[in-house]
Amino acid sequence: MRPSLSLKQMELKKMIKDIIGKSKYRRKFLPYGTNRNPFFDSIPWVDLVVVCSFAIWVVKPAFLVPGIEVNLPEQTFSSGTSYSISAVVSAIESGTNSMNIVFFNDKRFILNKAEQKERLQKDMIDFNNVNPNQTLILFVDRDVRYGVVVDLMEISRTAGFKSVNMSTQTK
Repeated sequence: MRPSLSLKQMELKKMIKDIIGKSKYRRKFLPYGTNRNPFFDSIPWVDLVVVCSFAIWVVKPAFLVPGIEVNLPEQTFSSGTSYSISAVVSAIESGTNSMNIVFFNDKRFILNKAEQKERLQKDMIDFNNVNPNQTLILFVDRDVRYGVVVDLMEISRTAGFKSVNMSTQTK
């Protein structure tokens, strides 16, 4: 049971209500101010989202993306296709051994090993089942042998890619 308020406490409570009701700082004490439209309450949040997305858009190119450096062959033409999915092919030589490495869909495959070729083809088939009618763009290092490129094109064709394009660097 709640004890009854004394006369002094009731007067104090009434004075506080009068002060809050007449104050220009009414918003501090009540959940809603004189403006009851929720649209105007959300404007500062929209402002914050716009400023944050602009900051991310400006700063994003400054971040380094991990990857490998590919020495693409140079050509004078610059036409091409729109970006879809890419595979990066590089040749790594260590002494007498040379490895041809493919990076596809954030995974690494060594083309010199048969089981990794099969895994690459399986991953390409899985990707093509999820995203049909995609164009594969090959970023092939100029040190990779022609036969390796032809093998990779055959793997991608059997995986279901409708077209396979080669990327070059413009002069």
